Amino acid sequence: MALVAMSNAPVGAAPNAVLARNHHFVPQCYLRGFAKLRQKPRLSVVDLKQKKYFETDPANVAVERDFNAIEVKGHRIDAFERGSSQFEGDLAESLRRIISNDGVMSGNDRTYLLNLAAMMAIKNPRMRRTMQQHHAEIYEKYIQLITNTEESFSDFHTKTGISNNKITRDDIIAFLEKKNFTLEFAPGFNLSIELKVFEPVLQMLATRKWSLLRARKGSNGFVTTDHPVCLRWVDPKLASGWRPPGFGLNRTEVLFPISRYLAWIGSFEHREVTLDVPESVVAQFNCSVMAFADRQVYGSSGDCTYHVPGDAKPRRLREATKDSRFAQTQPSRFKVKTRPPRFDANGLATPDQK
Repeated sequence: MALVAMSNAPVGAAPNAVLARNHHFVPQCYLRGFAKLRQKPRLSVVDLKQKKYFETDPANVAVERDFNAIEVKGHRIDAFERGSSQFEGDLAESLRRIISNDGVMSGNDRTYLLNLAAMMAIKNPRMRRTMQQHHAEIYEKYIQLITNTEESFSDFHTKTGISNNKITRDDIIAFLEKKNFTLEFAPGFNLSIELKVFEPVLQMLATRKWSLLRARKGSNGFVTTDHPVCLRWVDPKLASGWRPPGFGLNRTEVLFPISRYLAWIGSFEHREVTLDVPESVVAQFNCSVMAFADRQVYGSSGDCTYHVPGDAKPRRLREATKDSRFAQTQPSRFKVKTRPPRFDANGLATPDQK
């Protein structure tokens, strides 16, 4: 199955419905699996950037305003968000079965879980920033080509019909060098790219062999993060090199916490097994997952453990506020952001007609 892309309901079906503006990039039904009580769930949260520890409802984390907003004429800006609700409803039922069956999957449960992993692998704030930075670099190179010489600058004006006598080639070069500007991307720009790569990523995840790890019942168990699908090289030599891992490359593995007591490791080389693992293995797994966090880590308790290689003993999740080894952000070359969506009183997108 594939991720639901957009609601099929008529545009005018509910013109007065309240717009869904707060969008979860990590589904709440998934996060509930890491709480001690699914009916009244509370998550223990460490914000690695603000160095804070707190407890809250899953509804309050991994959420961003207008994250899934679109600007398609004739559609509400929350059409994708509302259209995804059917998938998430079915996903919630599948996750409940998987958790209650200790990871044994029947019917389409494995397919739903793979869809969830593929969705969260590509549709998250860090990936969007990376994609926007990539496009910013492409735009920079394009402008450099245009302004390379007076001839190329003049040729650009001749071919495009764009002319502004007040802005010289030197002005553009100086402006670009200062980087004192912000590149703004339209709502839906990221989403359109994500939908194109979703199916290939899903297929590559589906061809991996997935081993199931089960933590001891009653333990604090596995943690997850706001970037829970963790792709890495297995070979330490490759991990320390310049080449990034890819979802379709051999000698890579994907770590994916499923719930408080369940986790997946997917590779191409190893056979599928189910392992009941001790707390020491859970702590090592948690450390690996936390290393991929963009900002926040979520667990059932502040006493969830993680063990960094080389440390004498494991640490507790709440202690990660004092651990400087996580959530180290690389400086960005460009300032980028997504522009807020434009819409009318009924929530219908009003894209720029120019």
